Amino acid sequence: MTALSELNRACKDSGMLIIPTYMNKDPKGKTNRFSDAFGKAGADFKREFTMESYRQFFLDAGYPDVKVSLADGRIPCAVAVMRKASKHLSAEPVYLRRIEDGTV
Repeated sequence: MTALSELNRACKDSGMLIIPTYMNKDPKGKTNRFSDAFGKAGADFKREFTMESYRQFFLDAGYPDVKVSLADGRIPCAVAVMRKASKHLSAEPVYLRRIEDGTV
């Protein structure tokens, strides 16, 4: 959570946080074979996530608007996108709405 706290600190109010990570576990919670092989070769995965546990990680950290997408492949990668809460702005900036709905 320390790295997430630092990203949040450095991000401006209403700014977007985009955080990718490799998916180490399949939907059933079993370590996938590529992550297992990389682990045996010395890779040090601090956390192992499924899509749901990755989403829950950010929900638990206080990001209720987190959206997680999967880039599937030999080693699947998930990308979490969330917005830092604004302390001063009451309306969402137009550019953020356009990024989220894909019109940019």
